[in-house]
Amino acid sequence: MKGVVHFFSREITLGRRNRLILGLGSMTFFLSLILAYFGTIQNPGAEKGVLGFSSFEATVISLTALSTYLIPIIALVLGFDSTANEMETGSFELFFTYPLKKSEIYFGKFLGLATLLVVSTTTGFLVAGLIIGWKIGWESFGIYLNFVLASNLLGLTFLALSFFFSNLVEKRAQMLGLNLFSWFFFVILFDLGLILLLVALEGRVPQEVASAVLFLNPADLFRFMSTATIENIRNSYGIAAVVAHNFFSLKVLILTLALWVALPLCGGYLLFKRRSIKR
Repeated sequence: MKGVVHFFSREITLGRRNRLILGLGSMTFFLSLILAYFGTIQNPGAEKGVLGFSSFEATVISLTALSTYLIPIIALVLGFDSTANEMETGSFELFFTYPLKKSEIYFGKFLGLATLLVVSTTTGFLVAGLIIGWKIGWESFGIYLNFVLASNLLGLTFLALSFFFSNLVEKRAQMLGLNLFSWFFFVILFDLGLILLLVALEGRVPQEVASAVLFLNPADLFRFMSTATIENIRNSYGIAAVVAHNFFSLKVLILTLALWVALPLCGGYLLFKRRSIKR
């Protein structure tokens, strides 16, 4: 347990030294305010985009569209950079000589990076949300909090995926390639391929099957969870969201995203255990 605390503290110290929390927190804060004020996403029932703070529902829809692309790449780069740097500097070989279990090294590093990611994004989103709520009221603030929770689960999922892919290969270029391809696959290619398949099959796929397939993509899970509590805009957010919301509950979405965090994280640990000191 002391090893977990040591590597957890080490990652926190490195993150503070690099001003990671300040950088990510500031980015999410300013992007939230900019999209909330200048976003062109329509309000429910409105014919035109609204300039200025309008509603938490419209803000969440705008932020969901952006966060689907932004948060995964941040988490992937964060995990890749930490693992690649440790390998290049020979730190892992040094750590393996310590009287510590590999599980303490691995999970200590993950918990440290996860804390940095969650604290920075949560702080940025919440401070922006408080400003928006001060301007428009707090009636739908719970919808915004649900989005913040979904964003954190998305970030943790791709951080865990980064730990898995970064321990799957040895070379930095291969690590970078796998991490970038995972972002491209889950964020862009998966939905594009599924749409093309549904069009080719002319809608003959049962609704339940289409919903289950969508749950194989954590980016889709994030989209569905972010809008799960916004009843009056589901129809404007695409047929995929309607299918998922009608087929799964919010609790199932949260549990499935949590499973997406646990599986690649455990898989990455099994790969990490196989690492040995290079002689």
